[in-house]
Amino acid sequence: MTRGNLETAVILHGLVHRSLRHTVESLRKCVLAPLERLGPVEVFFHSWDIAEINNPRAGESAEIVDTTEVARLLSDAQGHFESQLDFDASMDWERWFRNNPMRHCCGNEEEARVSLMNFCRALESQERAWRFFEERKSKTYDLVVATRADMRFLEDIRLPERLTLAARGLSSKRPQPPLDFAGCPEVSPYLGEREGRDRPPCLWLSKFHSWGGVNDRFAIGNEEGIRIWSNRVVFAKQWLERAKGESSEWLLMKWLERKQVRVGFLDFTFQRVRANGQVAERDQELKAYVKKEEENLFPLLKERFLILAREASAQVQNLWKVFEPLGQVEVVVDRIGDLGESVGTGCPDDGLGQVVPATVWIPDEEADGYSGLMGRTADFPVVTAWTRALVHLGATLQDDEAVWFVEDDVAGDADSLIGLVEWTRRRNPDIAALDIRTRESDDEWFFWSRAEGFFTEPVRAFQPMCRLSSRLIREVLRFREEQGGFIFHEVLFASLAKRHGMSMLDWIQDVNCARYFPTFRYRPEVLEIERGVSHPVKNEIIHKAICDLPIGEFRRMQRAKLDGWSILADDYFFLVRFCRMFHIKNIAEFGPGDSTLAFLDAGCRVVSYEHDIAWLRHSVEQFENEENVEVVHCPEGLLPELLPFIPDLVFVDGPPYRQGQDFSRLGPCEWALDVCGCFLLHDAKRDGELATLEQMERRGLHVIRLPTCKGMALVFDPKRKPAILKALLNECLDSKNKNSGCRWTPDDWFTWMVWFYDEKRPARILQCGAADGSRANELLRGVFSHPLSELHAIECYDGEEGQEMLAAFEEAARNRDPANPIHLYEGTTREILAWMIAEQGYWESFNFIHLNRPMDASEMLADACQSWSLLKLGGTLSMPCRGQYGDVADAFLRIYGDRGTTLIRSDWVAIQKLR
Repeated sequence: MTRGNLETAVILHGLVHRSLRHTVESLRKCVLAPLERLGPVEVFFHSWDIAEINNPRAGESAEIVDTTEVARLLSDAQGHFESQLDFDASMDWERWFRNNPMRHCCGNEEEARVSLMNFCRALESQERAWRFFEERKSKTYDLVVATRADMRFLEDIRLPERLTLAARGLSSKRPQPPLDFAGCPEVSPYLGEREGRDRPPCLWLSKFHSWGGVNDRFAIGNEEGIRIWSNRVVFAKQWLERAKGESSEWLLMKWLERKQVRVGFLDFTFQRVRANGQVAERDQELKAYVKKEEENLFPLLKERFLILAREASAQVQNLWKVFEPLGQVEVVVDRIGDLGESVGTGCPDDGLGQVVPATVWIPDEEADGYSGLMGRTADFPVVTAWTRALVHLGATLQDDEAVWFVEDDVAGDADSLIGLVEWTRRRNPDIAALDIRTRESDDEWFFWSRAEGFFTEPVRAFQPMCRLSSRLIREVLRFREEQGGFIFHEVLFASLAKRHGMSMLDWIQDVNCARYFPTFRYRPEVLEIERGVSHPVKNEIIHKAICDLPIGEFRRMQRAKLDGWSILADDYFFLVRFCRMFHIKNIAEFGPGDSTLAFLDAGCRVVSYEHDIAWLRHSVEQFENEENVEVVHCPEGLLPELLPFIPDLVFVDGPPYRQGQDFSRLGPCEWALDVCGCFLLHDAKRDGELATLEQMERRGLHVIRLPTCKGMALVFDPKRKPAILKALLNECLDSKNKNSGCRWTPDDWFTWMVWFYDEKRPARILQCGAADGSRANELLRGVFSHPLSELHAIECYDGEEGQEMLAAFEEAARNRDPANPIHLYEGTTREILAWMIAEQGYWESFNFIHLNRPMDASEMLADACQSWSLLKLGGTLSMPCRGQYGDVADAFLRIYGDRGTTLIRSDWVAIQKLR
């Protein structure tokens, strides 16, 4: 938080004395005190003067309230009371009752009428509170808070850095267009007097309880932002004439959009409190929610991993490698290996060149009284790695950590374990495991007898891998002290969580976690290599293969919708690879969503601007756990003012083309060229975007049209982005030969180069459809350019034309560097692929397979299915998707889509093999 002498005004409105005696302490502690640490705070208020409250919807009947409480509880506040009876008499209520939108949220007509009257009274009080504030204030305030007084705040307000900067006016002096009152024939008279302020409006709202709009009970911002927030009575009356069931929160959202107010969202929760001290029914869960957040604080928790093994082994090495980047890892062993006799020793070389140290070994005598954790006592020693782990935790457990217990016959790839740990950490349960069941739901389980005499409502979980909170572990240790030992851990842990009202997460029942468990069972042994977390994996080779599965480049892609309203898969793939290829680290984008996920996968820092408040709120929630993204409100027609960094690239995907515009998104595009000299424009095949691109070309800028399904265009100033120009000028276009099987345009070539370029690792490529060899040369020279890359090409050269093409291929091969050979296999693809499948050295050996030979659809599908067996894990298969081949691609993806990630889906389909 930026500290300094910030002056703040707090404006209360409504029935300020309604429940102030129940809420004033939270107001002082959570709002006034934090603001007073930044500088002086003054309180203003407006209230209606009623002494008896009747509101059936809120459960208030003849509640007597005292107006003098305001002066007693807020002695320094300036304010006044006005007659509610006089205001009610001035209103034509029957007019507003005719189309009463409150009927949609009330039980009967009487409740709906009272709710509508209270809504109008509250809005009127907001305007009058603002008017009183403007008349009485003697200075301009840096910050202004507008709030109802009948709210109990549950946490201290924390001001974002951008809010305190805006409060000081520390933003660029870019000229702003005047506030737009078009389409609003009636404007509150007081609002219309104050146009042309020096500082543009700035407003922050609480992001919970939005009900189709934005929370309308609390706001903080500069004076201009709160002025607009407070003065919406006339706009509300227009809405009441034609409302169709929208909420008051929806109304505020539309008002702020119309007034072009920049909106941010706060993690700041509160409850509505009635005159009788009762909390509103819909707000009651907020107390438990906030309490849980305060106890868990999952961003601050440390993840600790205990690998449990008979002795350190190759399997332990595999697990250590995948868990080590995620937190502290310790290996707990039952017995010491052959290389020593103390902690820190390990097992002998197992033939795979691995010697794995143990970090924890507890002698049996130190584990006395810790036995009983195993179910089948006849099959296992009394003291096991589970026992030693609990002894170790009794001496070392910290309150700020959660502990994972992982038996060494669990295997998982890094990608899946990263995802599982991330999702579990977000939920932060006291216990996370698989198949958490009560006795009633699974009465046949053999080990329920272990709980008899200890738990009346036992719960069990399958726990070759589980995660426990520190407070649950302390309850486990307390159980041992009280009972003199443990019982079977698969019933002990979950039953204790149930007894103490702790939270439980069944991974297999959670949609975000279940996908990480392809095969997880008691028996039989897992004998297949699958991406995900598997158990039991006894075979060392399979265990290593699962843990060594390559980390995908597109970890967040599974969270993306990739539908008609967003970028598509080929766009996503291009954005990730483009940013990595050109070392782009800082991104500014217009329109958060799937593109934001792509930039995060590329390792970028992102600031994303959004004009629509509803989508802004959705995006704030979507990315709240991502450290490298900031979502900022930028009203339509305005441009960003305050950049957290100088971007390397701007991505323009909104706002959309509007009727009557000559060019689509021209303002953001010009802004992008001004700040960094480069932007990517999405939906570049539409008329408005095409007009913008033509305008860019007329200005002398370089435009590359990228042939993705929805179209994207890269526009850059060659003087400011020479690296992109160099890449374009170095394109390989040997395909100009008239006999070439398929020619690339420069823009096509640039796209393929970005999609698949790899100079760091040697690649083995298979091309089905060699033609004259020009495309093979291009792939080796411009895409897979490592000096040890090699290409294998298949072609059937029939007839005179085929022989001419063969001669061209051989000529091209003679001119190639011998270090980059092209191996030619003459014959039909079906017979050559079948031979490769049967021959040693080809099975799962290719990094990239490109199906390019013209053929009928059935041949293409057969070739694709055969080629899949020749593709390495992590490798990519590419095939055309034009015309008749579209059906082929659909059929292939239905068969193999769950075994990989679809990277491209436009004129070409590319799928990365993951299992």
